[in-house]
Amino acid sequence: FRSLDNGNATMEAGDPNKEQKHPPHSPLLNTESCGLVLLLISAMGYSVMASFVKVVSAAGIPSTQLVFTRAVFQLCLVVTGLLFYREKDGGRRMIWVPIGRSKRIVRVVLARGAIGGFGFVLYYFTIKSIPLGDAITLLSLTPIMTVFLARFTLGEPIQIPQLFASVLSVVGAVLIAGGPAHILALLSNSST
Repeated sequence: FRSLDNGNATMEAGDPNKEQKHPPHSPLLNTESCGLVLLLISAMGYSVMASFVKVVSAAGIPSTQLVFTRAVFQLCLVVTGLLFYREKDGGRRMIWVPIGRSKRIVRVVLARGAIGGFGFVLYYFTIKSIPLGDAITLLSLTPIMTVFLARFTLGEPIQIPQLFASVLSVVGAVLIAGGPAHILALLSNSST
């Protein structure tokens, strides 16, 4: 038999000192569902951003200036977050250790930042240079490259379903972008 006292369930029969907590009420969305919703919102935001990049690129603003403007806004958001969040153990605010404590982690984070910044310059230039739908479609090949890079850098195995999905994704991206002839024409036009 159980009796409820201040939200705690205690066993009346057996060990009277043994207390069992009720499971907490489940939130509206679990962590995975919340992540998926946030991913969809992020995808919509990236789509709007890409459209804005295309519009302002047509006005003659260089890709590097667009990346700089994005970086300034991103820096403001990140610094604000670092001011409010603390380390996992409740210690110092994250602003004092924004990229980690160990030298290895600092190197990885700095390399990721440099590669990511260079990638955004290329991404914005691509949006400026080719039709928006083609640019976004070709960018969607990033997960495929990640699967293969993870194999060579982290030693993660490539499974048959991943390989099959990668081939289908590449074929789909090529078809959406107008076929191989269209992609080659875009590349030859952009190089002239």
